[in-house]
Amino acid sequence: MSRDEKLAQIAVNDIENYGTRRQALDDIKDRHIIDYLAENAKDEWIRLESAIQTKNTRILKELTKHSDERIRLEAAIELSDQETLAEMVIDSKDDLHRDIALNYINSKDQLRTIAEKSIREHEKVEAAIRSGDKELCKRLVADIKNEELLFRIAQVINDHDLISEISNKTSDVRVKKIANEWLDEFNPETASDID
Repeated sequence: MSRDEKLAQIAVNDIENYGTRRQALDDIKDRHIIDYLAENAKDEWIRLESAIQTKNTRILKELTKHSDERIRLEAAIELSDQETLAEMVIDSKDDLHRDIALNYINSKDQLRTIAEKSIREHEKVEAAIRSGDKELCKRLVADIKNEELLFRIAQVINDHDLISEISNKTSDVRVKKIANEWLDEFNPETASDID
């Protein structure tokens, strides 16, 4: 039995310790053995790591359907699977998973989908802004309650009236300050009193 085959046995059979299994995987040099682990390991993390190392897209696609969100997320990131990442932003209960998934989305269509379907304001705003769709941003104005997020949208759509309204109505000193600074910079004839 070769050194890599012995390491593969450890990667598969050391049930007690993930660190030992992972180290064994990292030490394997034979790509065929790593690909075998991607196909056959019982530990889904070892399968994932093996599939990433060998660029086994079939296994990675399979893992984007996995019940463990962390495995789904890692596989989707590795494949740049925009649809799965967008689904995770919309459906995941875990804030960190949603934020990570959103950071990896660059598809304008998927960003628009998130802006339209997410129930979380910050995700809606971030996705709409990153999509570059100013009409979508305008449609979101009525739904956004958070003044800081509303200000970000107002900046993108260059809505002086909305920014002025935010400045006049907000009780948040920080939002008032940045709104007034923006108004002074982009509309010099409008003087502001910063409290």
